[in-house]
This record gives sequence, C-alpha cells and structure tokens, in this order.
Amino acid sequence: MPSSVDTASHLLDLVYTEHQQVFALLDAARDPRIFELIRGSNLPHASLFEGREGQYLERVAPYVIALPREAPLWADLLGAWGQSWGIYLNAPADILMVRDHVRKNLKIEAPNGAELYFRFYDPRVLRSFLVVCTAEECAEVFGPVSRFIMESEDPAFAVEFQRTTGMATRQLVRISPMDMPTARYPNPEAVP
Repeated sequence: MPSSVDTASHLLDLVYTEHQQVFALLDAARDPRIFELIRGSNLPHASLFEGREGQYLERVAPYVIALPREAPLWADLLGAWGQSWGIYLNAPADILMVRDHVRKNLKIEAPNGAELYFRFYDPRVLRSFLVVCTAEECAEVFGPVSRFIMESEDPAFAVEFQRTTGMATRQLVRISPMDMPTARYPNPEAVP
C-alpha cells in the first residue's frame, strides 16, 4: 500500500501544476509552531498585519510565504495537512503584490456597519465562502490569484478553486493513497 510520501507527492504535484509562483497563507494563531517555522524557514514572508497591530499580534498573525517546491518547510506543512494551518495559492505576482491584495480581504463590514476580521486564510472559512460568494465578491477575493488550494473536510482530498467566467469553480482532488491513482472529481457547476 502507498505511504504518506505518496500523499505528499500528490499534493505537491497539484500545487505546482500551474506555471506560477506558489504561496501559502498560514495562520500562526492555529499552532505556536507555525510562527517559528515561518521565521526559521529563511523564505520570503510577510505578516498580513502591520503597524502596532502587527507588532502586538506578531506570533498569531496570518502570514504569506513564498514556497519553492524544494523548500524544507514543506515537510512540516504536509505533516500538518488536515489541521487547518492555512491555504495555498498560485499567482503570477511577487510576494508584496500578493500580500497587498490579500490584506484587502482581512476586514469586512457587517450588516450593522461594524468592521469584522474575515479569516479567509482558514481553509474551513474560505471553502465555505467561495461556494456562496457573488461574482463581485469572487473578483475581490481572487484578484491576481489564479487558484486556491486547501484541505477538504476529509484530509484525503484537496479542494481547488479557480475563477472562471467571474465565478469560483470547485474541484475535489484525491491526494491520499489508494489502490487507484490520484483522481479529480470536478463539480461541473460554476458556484454562484
């Protein structure tokens, strides 16, 4: 039977199928190890928080980090698959452009006018939001991002969202080993 090495290989193959830079948005509030792993990685990274807020919340902030395929950090990220540490994305942009874009999604306005944090970098939040967002919201969330990849409710699968014709399309991809090869299970409907 195939090992967890096969799962890691399938996930990396999925993340690197686009010919674009790969980034992770990691939520350091999920596990204290995340902040230390990011800082020790020597990879380009940036907090989504800035100023006094960024200093005060440095150890629990969301971070964007550029991830080359050979980065040793992948071993830890793959080991935490299923623990909602963050999401992965492809973009034809540099880290500062990605950071500037995703920062725009940090806060949303509630119906009563209150400003709230939007934890879109949590895979449980983003995969629920993208299936119900409007075309306008989809455009705001995606911006320069060509696709988002995150764990499914079942960690044997990854969920891939791409923006097509203004809407987010969802595809479930098996990444865990089975007696059959990795398969894609497309959802043919564009999600409204």
